[in-house]
Amino acid sequence: MVDLQVGDEVLTSTTGHVFEPVYAFGHIDTTFRSEFVKLVFEFTDEAGTKQIQAIEMTDEHLLYVQESMHPVRAGSVQVGDKLVGLDASSVKVIQRTIISKEGIYAPLTASGRIVVNGLMASSYISLQKEAVMYSQLGADGWLELPLSQQDLCHYWMAPLRMMCTASHANKAAFCDRHDSEGYLHWVSLGIRLLRWLERQYLVVQIILLAAAVVALGILALIEDFMSTVLGGTVLMLLLTFGVYRSSERSRHFISTLGSSATASTCRTH
Repeated sequence: MVDLQVGDEVLTSTTGHVFEPVYAFGHIDTTFRSEFVKLVFEFTDEAGTKQIQAIEMTDEHLLYVQESMHPVRAGSVQVGDKLVGLDASSVKVIQRTIISKEGIYAPLTASGRIVVNGLMASSYISLQKEAVMYSQLGADGWLELPLSQQDLCHYWMAPLRMMCTASHANKAAFCDRHDSEGYLHWVSLGIRLLRWLERQYLVVQIILLAAAVVALGILALIEDFMSTVLGGTVLMLLLTFGVYRSSERSRHFISTLGSSATASTCRTH
């Protein structure tokens, strides 16, 4: 993670070996010291030999487990739990410890997933301390919603993700701005808005969150469509039409200026 840069391609699937570029870092702080969950796990390699490896993540980082549609907080994983390994193999946790470590790195990919040390992990963190998998509302999070922390983060990142992956020019402008704590500004804004939302009445929370999810969900659908061949073709046609219309308006404006100048000259003579 230390040497990873924006633009580098990383493995984002445990089946099919799919690679995606890192479009930004949601959080990066090379000197910040924090507690990490160290999970030691065992798996069987292709030769049938048992191997032991480890992964270190912050408590709130999301990690995929077997037989679960959505990732869970790394801090909630216990000894005996089975994680998702390469080729969707079952990986068993055999030891869990808390360590102190310096440096935080959270690379973001278009799919919101990344493979770390042979395990499928999320690019995101759980934004609510009490939430293991799903988003929560109300005092102490007593109302659990059918919206995972993974989806909540992925929807929120849709506008920035679309800008960051649109062109290299946009990357410099939108995807490398972090606050004093190392959070990407868009990520920091999302965290602040969520903390503000948690202080509101439950009805207000439900209405505002529903509106945000619908709006961001539509953006995510547009993003998925544009990533297809048909979507790319439509985008190119729209851009071509836009350029054509702009050139037509420019020619009309120049022609109008020329006619006005000629008329003015005739009146002067």
